[in-house]
Formats: sequence, structure tokens, C-alpha cells
Amino acid sequence: MGKVEHFEVPADEPRRARDFYAAVFGWTFDDWGGGNFLIHPGGAKDEPEVIGGDISPRVENHGPTVVVSVDSLEDTLASVEAAGGERLGEIHALGESGRYTYFRDSEGNRIGLFQKS
Repeated sequence: MGKVEHFEVPADEPRRARDFYAAVFGWTFDDWGGGNFLIHPGGAKDEPEVIGGDISPRVENHGPTVVVSVDSLEDTLASVEAAGGERLGEIHALGESGRYTYFRDSEGNRIGLFQKS
């Protein structure tokens, strides 16, 4: 598959980041609680073919993260490691919608993977 599923924007102050992106790009948001916001970059959350994203409190010193949709997390992680990348942590459930994990690419970038249920 390999489609960009969404992106993540770490923030020291998520509400400030939300307000910034709303003012600059007109993005709308859902409040997920705990300082987390779901981004609707197209404005309307039901707009077709618009990827979404989220703003979350910064837990690591890393930049924005691209999350790629794949058919199999396990197969993709095996390919990542074979190509010189590094698995970061475990695979986690995302409610009933799917599972996700992260890896570091050959250049040290943190990339997310998502497998739909």
C-alpha cells in the first residue's frame, strides 16, 4: 500500500500549536483530550482524500512524523530491518481501527506505520 496515512506534529504547547495551524492554514480540529488534537487539514473532516494528522504533547525530541499505511506491520518491519532501519518499540492497538508502530530509517528519521483492521 504505502500511502501516507497521516502526520504527527509534536508540540510543547498543543493548544498554541492548534491555534497557530488554524490561523495559518484554516485547519480544524477535534479535541481528543489530554492535550491531543486530531487535525483536519482540508477544513472539513469528511472531505474525501484528505489525510489527517494530530498534535500531541512532545514526549521526545523529534520533529514531525509521517505515518504510512501498510498491509502488514510485521512484514514491513522485517523489510525496514533488512534495509538498515531500526524498529522503535512495540506494535500497539489503535482502538478497533488498526495497529501502529514506529521505526527509524537509515538516515535517523522517525517514521510511523499503520495497519488498518
